[in-house]
Amino acid sequence: IINCTPVGMHPNLDDTPLPPAAFPRPGIVLFDTVYHPENPMLLKLGRERQATTITGVEMFLRQAALQFKIYTGLDAPLDVMRETLKRKLGPLRDE
Repeated sequence: IINCTPVGMHPNLDDTPLPPAAFPRPGIVLFDTVYHPENPMLLKLGRERQATTITGVEMFLRQAALQFKIYTGLDAPLDVMRETLKRKLGPLRDE
């Protein structure tokens, strides 16, 4: 299940595009493109139900890393990029 909407993005932190019943069994993969906060309600609910989750921050970073590789021919410093992004996003990243 992929959320490509702004539902759950700051300031509407308690909103989710799907009810919990939409992913009732373990093993569902949830990908939420929202990256502020890093852990929107959809992913929190999914983790409670043993879903595999992928954050919007991860998508953002992987896209940037590929762009870096395309333009420079070098592997991107993914750990440095991840820490910088999390620092710049601020305190909502972990809510």
